Amino acid sequence: MAQMVGLAFAILRSVPVFMRSLFHDFDPTALGLLYNRTQLKALIILNRMRRPTMTMLSTSLDLQKGSTTGLVDGLENQGLVRRCRDQEDRRSIVLELTEQGTRIAEKSETMVQRHINGKLDILTDTEKTKLIDCVEFLNNIARKLSECVR
Repeated sequence: MAQMVGLAFAILRSVPVFMRSLFHDFDPTALGLLYNRTQLKALIILNRMRRPTMTMLSTSLDLQKGSTTGLVDGLENQGLVRRCRDQEDRRSIVLELTEQGTRIAEKSETMVQRHINGKLDILTDTEKTKLIDCVEFLNNIARKLSECVR
């Protein structure tokens, strides 16, 4: 139980620091992409999700729904995303990438992956394996925690 005392602070501090250390020098415009990091992250997430809703995207990006609406409006105005009625639940709106949105998402994901791989080259194979295990472990915990909320 003593270990749990500092856990909240460690989580609140570690995740943003880790993300910042990975991406502080990632500049999409230098790579020829005319979109900001949040837009690219949204496109990559939408490309990976099955029938994503605004709520799902908002949760994945850790943004308020209002901010997500503005983000999607911008992507829609640029012809990268469209809102569609869900065929399984006509009350729901799902987000779909356009062909152009899919191309940009795939190009962006390749560039992000290359960037991350370059950053992680300083790690030993053992450290990379531990990192992968930690990420999978955190994802499993997140899944359990989100199931408790429901």
